[in-house]
Amino acid sequence: GAVVAMALFAGLLTKQDPGFADVTNVLAPSGGDHVLGTDGAGRDILARIFYGARVTLLSAALAAGVAILIGLPAGLLAGYYGGRFDGLSNWTTNILMALPSMIVLLAVRAALGPSVWVAMIVFGILLSPGYFRLTRTAVQSVRNELYVDAARVAGLSDVRIIGRHILGVVRAPIIIQTAMVCGIAISIQSALE
Repeated sequence: GAVVAMALFAGLLTKQDPGFADVTNVLAPSGGDHVLGTDGAGRDILARIFYGARVTLLSAALAAGVAILIGLPAGLLAGYYGGRFDGLSNWTTNILMALPSMIVLLAVRAALGPSVWVAMIVFGILLSPGYFRLTRTAVQSVRNELYVDAARVAGLSDVRIIGRHILGVVRAPIIIQTAMVCGIAISIQSALE
């Protein structure tokens, strides 16, 4: 929460411009106008941390969001219905998991340029099998429970059963997975930079 607040209110927390290079203050020590000092180009380190957190957090959220948008619905459908869609989804998941993520990201970066946003979208696609498998397994474990059968007998549609009864079971593991994915996305982003 503190890091998110720091990123959101960066303009209020520091008056320094993170891109302004003051060549008279190169590698200045802490204190005065520069609480954490300056870097080798004379830029304020604290301002760069505050404003840099925005890009870092947004890119992590983008990677997690893309992974959730692909993996969660596919896992819900494959786990609930099974059949051909489940087989095709598992085959696609196996292919995506066999790809070396860092090499794919480096190839995308070489082909499309050094865009952190494109890299995080591709990384989200590469992370989606984790969400798919987690969701599919959780759904398969509860799809034949009595309360799901009771909802079917009561006449609820499959969409309502999945949204109301099954999604609740999947919610907690997805939140935990998202926290881990965001940390991984931040480390991959810093490695690519």
